[in-house]
Amino acid sequence: MSGLLSTCCRTVFLSIILLISAWFGFLAFYPFPNLDQLSKDWPIQTLEEYHEKMNPIMKANGITMNFPPKLANFVKISLSNGIIFNALEGGRKEGETNQKLLIFMHGYPETALLCFGRYLDHFIQQGYWVIAPDMRGYNASSKPVPEGVDLEQVSKGLPTDMSFESLKKYLKDLNSIPYEYVDVKLAKDYQLLVTEYAKREKAIFISHDWGAAALGFTMKEYPEIIEKSVLGLAMRVNEGKYIKEHTAKFFRQLTKSWYIFFLQLVGLSELISTRNDYAMFFNTAGFDQEAHQGRLSAEEAKLWLENIKSSYITATSFYRAAFRTQSTRSFDKEKVDVPVLFLHAENDRYLTEESAHFALKEALTERAQKESKVFIVKESSHWIQFYGEKFIKEIDEFIRK
Repeated sequence: MSGLLSTCCRTVFLSIILLISAWFGFLAFYPFPNLDQLSKDWPIQTLEEYHEKMNPIMKANGITMNFPPKLANFVKISLSNGIIFNALEGGRKEGETNQKLLIFMHGYPETALLCFGRYLDHFIQQGYWVIAPDMRGYNASSKPVPEGVDLEQVSKGLPTDMSFESLKKYLKDLNSIPYEYVDVKLAKDYQLLVTEYAKREKAIFISHDWGAAALGFTMKEYPEIIEKSVLGLAMRVNEGKYIKEHTAKFFRQLTKSWYIFFLQLVGLSELISTRNDYAMFFNTAGFDQEAHQGRLSAEEAKLWLENIKSSYITATSFYRAAFRTQSTRSFDKEKVDVPVLFLHAENDRYLTEESAHFALKEALTERAQKESKVFIVKESSHWIQFYGEKFIKEIDEFIRK
């Protein structure tokens, strides 16, 4: 019996390895069309056409949308830990100490503008002071790397001479960069943004994707600076209990998270992802759905491509840093007394709804749970910023309470 069980386990393990290898082989050799090829038949080509299509929809729902925003400007924010944020900021009323501060945190591979930037004017018009920084490693914000690492050289890809020593250094550098993007460093950036730059005790945070993950880290490390949180991603909490209670759903989430494991393949994932002008990303992200609904223009998509090209190595390091956690704090031991609005996209190809409900129950105090909720953004893909008419008013109501 034990021999049969052992044989079955080996067979299952080998089958999984073969499936993973086949999938990565597909990613490596499939001729994905690049953005120019993908977008040539999109109905909306320019930002002007995008505004003509979407502004009436937003206005009908009481939402102001401008891309780029008209009431916020780009500023440089220097923090004492050496990070310089490139940020959109607007609405600040000098001398008014009771004005509510909203901090927006974007995801991967976005920027402050490409994420919630189109809705900043909406919140500024309601009297909020808004700050939306490009996270460390993105766009024109600081891209810290360990001493001795030449980011410009690493970003060029495999060394041209392909010698053993050059390859060894290239892979070593790639593997060391994520230590500049670990949880405690991301959390510190936002703690300093609130207390040092804004000189406030608290702020309301609104986040998506990796911005939500960074907000989860900040909630663990510095809950005292957070008045309320809007999370576009559930926090990691008590994985052991989640697996035990939701085994099937956990494995469903694992399959949705294939890209996280793919990005751990240091060197190989860079080689595959950057092929044909980063074609793999634009084909696996599902942007065609938004584009054919008129929610994404070819002109904006090119801004995404520019950002990926300039930030790929450091932005991808966020995923690698997730396996190098340095925090000693845990939601399992210390529940957070912060009200949270979880935003979950109904058609999210990367995340399951169950993880948000579980995080609400396991990470928050009873008081915070009573003021928190999971809101499903109907008919939305993972990229909820394209569906503002379906959730912005929900944020309005949540942060006003």
